[in-house]
Amino acid sequence: KISPSGSVITLAGKGTEYGNKDGSSSEARFDSPYGIAMLDANNLVVTDINNISIRKVNISTGAVSTICGGGLGFKDGTLAEAKFRHIRGIAVVDGLIYVVDQTTIRLIDISNNTVSTFAGLSGAVGNKDGVGTEARFGLLGGLSYDGGNALFVTDVSNHIIKKITIDNLAPKADFSTTKSN
Repeated sequence: KISPSGSVITLAGKGTEYGNKDGSSSEARFDSPYGIAMLDANNLVVTDINNISIRKVNISTGAVSTICGGGLGFKDGTLAEAKFRHIRGIAVVDGLIYVVDQTTIRLIDISNNTVSTFAGLSGAVGNKDGVGTEARFGLLGGLSYDGGNALFVTDVSNHIIKKITIDNLAPKADFSTTKSN
């Protein structure tokens, strides 16, 4: 956390110890926190890549809790049932959490207690524009929301950036390549 004067403080976790523990700022442990986004005015969401879980951090207290994940696999379902494979980037759009998971983008809806595949298909590697699970990716990395109706994702394996147009902010995606090397 950086104060207005530029002072940096640890918000959550202990840099010399890694692990997988929810709790207060000093009790909480992460194992390679990676992607980060604002969930709401009071909370961050973080991809904890070696714990394969999505964590929530209160920005006032530093308290940490696990939203979902925690076991290796690929499973849609309730927050308690969901499993992830290779999480990285994360973005939040109107309370919905989008997470990069290997060759897919997963949608976490806390209010409906669900995790679903938003785009791409688990295990299907490629480079194909399309709608939802018809799209194909290589290994995905970063994810960003433009504040309007689009997400942008880096496809590391294919050396491109994809634009995902969110149809009325509903879980339906339309993809296009925006830059290629």
